[in-house]
Amino acid sequence: MALSDKKKKIIIISSVVGFVLVGLVGIYLRFYSSRSYLTKSVEDLDYSIGTSPTYEQSYGYPEEATGRGMELDSLNYDEANMESKIRKSGSINLTVESLEEANDEVLDILDNYNGSVVSSNESGVGNNKSISITLKVPVKYFENLFEEVKDIEGKVDYASYYTDDVTQEYTDLQSRLKNLKATETQLVKILETADTVEDTLAVFNQLSSTRSQIEVLEGQIKYLDNQVDYSYLTVNLSLSDVGKEVKDEKWEPFGVVKSAFSALVDFSIGIVDLLIWVIVFSPVILIPLAIVLLIIKKRKKGKK
Repeated sequence: MALSDKKKKIIIISSVVGFVLVGLVGIYLRFYSSRSYLTKSVEDLDYSIGTSPTYEQSYGYPEEATGRGMELDSLNYDEANMESKIRKSGSINLTVESLEEANDEVLDILDNYNGSVVSSNESGVGNNKSISITLKVPVKYFENLFEEVKDIEGKVDYASYYTDDVTQEYTDLQSRLKNLKATETQLVKILETADTVEDTLAVFNQLSSTRSQIEVLEGQIKYLDNQVDYSYLTVNLSLSDVGKEVKDEKWEPFGVVKSAFSALVDFSIGIVDLLIWVIVFSPVILIPLAIVLLIIKKRKKGKK
């Protein structure tokens, strides 16, 4: 009877151990299968992450953002139908008789073309004073603005503008952006199927990196759009010899009065400063002087 009980215990223990082993094998196979699928899915996306431009690469545009699994045709981007992207900018140096009048005339011309002032700087004083102003205007008005500013009364020392075709650069950025957005979509799908914390973190990190690259490209595209939609003209104004002579001959009575009062204040301050110095150093001066006077007085008494 005792032997029969032992056999029952052995059978029960063996059954439990068997079920546990079968369960462990099943869990292992399921985990291995899931991990293999995830690894393969992420590897399939390597072309999007490994060959997509990094932050530094995208600034220099050194490489083409093509992938193994994504052909250029799948981007559905027709370069032939894309409008040309032309960037314009220029600079004009003018020598004028009156800086203020010329500056006002430049601003009046700018207002006619819905432009704005990006920056305005004055340097130097008197006859050496000059003004530098940078104008921003819709690109369609740039050439008109350029010609009218050039026609302002005075001498044109320098006038030049250049155009820069950034169509290819813009196309490249758009293609890279489409590539990265496709990668982002696939990573989101993989993230939804991740079963473990480790897998979730791995995919999440790649997704964050991809989104960072997307933000960089979107910023560059926005910058190029602004550069293409608007043009910039820098105007440098300086006084001509005639303007300098007129400025020298101009009498400003209020300026003379102001200078006189300023000189009077400086003179008064100098007198007060001198009195303060005398008061502070009076002990040093008076004590030796008193000693000298006493000696002289005693000598006079001795002679008498």
